[in-house]
Amino acid sequence: MVWESTSDGISSKVMTFPIEFEIVQQDDAIVKMNEFTLGEEEIFAYVPRYSDCHALETYFFGVRVGEGTAFPISIEMKPEQILTYISQLPHRPFQVSNGELILTGGYGAGQDFINVYHFHYDSKKRSMILKSTDRVKPTEIVYDK
Repeated sequence: MVWESTSDGISSKVMTFPIEFEIVQQDDAIVKMNEFTLGEEEIFAYVPRYSDCHALETYFFGVRVGEGTAFPISIEMKPEQILTYISQLPHRPFQVSNGELILTGGYGAGQDFINVYHFHYDSKKRSMILKSTDRVKPTEIVYDK
């Protein structure tokens, strides 16, 4: 992934995607990333697949306000389990509320519950830190159309 600053036009490498990485979109139009702010960082969420039946992998990237350089944001499920991306339930986009990222995990056959993760962003670690997990029955999830 390469970041190009709109203010000065300078490009910089942000990260390398895994070898098995695939982009699946409906057409060749530019994919708009979801953007939100937590603290001093503008955060972008990139979802390389437009659809899936179980989960959509989601990558987060940050840009520090005023600096104009981008960096990957890791997902810390616990101190010894740090991910480069997280899977979220299709048709149930993440939410940002009161400084917290709330993301509904993927769902597969045979699961009795779906995990709803609550993350706090740590700007020093450049990581989404898992604070709590709710277990919700699939019938209780409200989906976007």
